[in-house]
This record gives sequence, C-alpha cells and structure tokens, in this order.
Amino acid sequence: MYADATSSVQINGHHYGPKPIRCAVRQGCPKSMALYALCLHAFLRLLELKLPCVRIGRRSRPTLVVADSDDVTIFVTSAADFTIIEEAIQLFEGATGSQLNPRKSKALAVERCCKQETIFGIFHHPAVTILGVTFWGTTEQTMKDTWTRVTGKV
Repeated sequence: MYADATSSVQINGHHYGPKPIRCAVRQGCPKSMALYALCLHAFLRLLELKLPCVRIGRRSRPTLVVADSDDVTIFVTSAADFTIIEEAIQLFEGATGSQLNPRKSKALAVERCCKQETIFGIFHHPAVTILGVTFWGTTEQTMKDTWTRVTGKV
C-alpha cells in the first residue's frame, strides 16, 4: 500500500517535494492507523490466549487488556505472567518494527501484587491514569480518589 509513496513539506507557504518515503508509514495517514490496529490485534489476541483474565468490578466479562489507540493496559495476576508478556512484546517488536518505550510506560502494583523495582525497564508509580480514571495501589484508595473528584465537580 505504501509502494512509491511520496511526501512534501510546506515551509512559510513554499512547497518542497515530493520526496520518496523510504521507510515506516506516514504520520496522520488514515491507512497508518488501520494497519497499526491490524498489527496490534494480533498482539492483543496472543495475550488473551496465554494470560489469565481478571474480573474488574461488576463487569460480567473477565478482562486482561484494555487498548485505546497505541495505549495498552495489561492486567497481571502473577509474576509468571511477565515472562509471557515479555515474549509477546518481543514477537510483536520483531514482526512490526514497533518498540516498547519504557519512558512512556508505567507499572502499578495493585492490592497484594508484589512490587519490583522495574519491569522491562518500566518504573512503578503510586498511581496510574487510564482513560481518565486514576488507579491507586488499593481499590479503597482508587474509589476514594475517584469519588472525591466526581463530587468536587458536582
């Protein structure tokens, strides 16, 4: 789909190009997101097949992963899960050329989960915000923070 693709640049009203695109995909191109979603789906499906799911709140369906564009949240239930996740990440990186960015990633130890210094070079944080909800190390702390913000807005 990207064979013979070109791009041009506009600086101060002057157009320069077209220049051939020799690698990667064009940022902002509608095809780029669709191609990424297709590739990401295989990664998410691999995790679904290999990791146990967790039940979050009153949801009727167990969950393992939440994905929003290129933001992926993985729920881990045991230390053994990290090996499976690492293998899946390495496979995804090798197949797509994408790379996990530890500086843009966060880990959160929840409830009884043992906290390690880093996982895959990702540091633990006291709280993590996912899709606008801030999660803390305990359900009680998460609910208190969430309801305090909601009632404060009301």
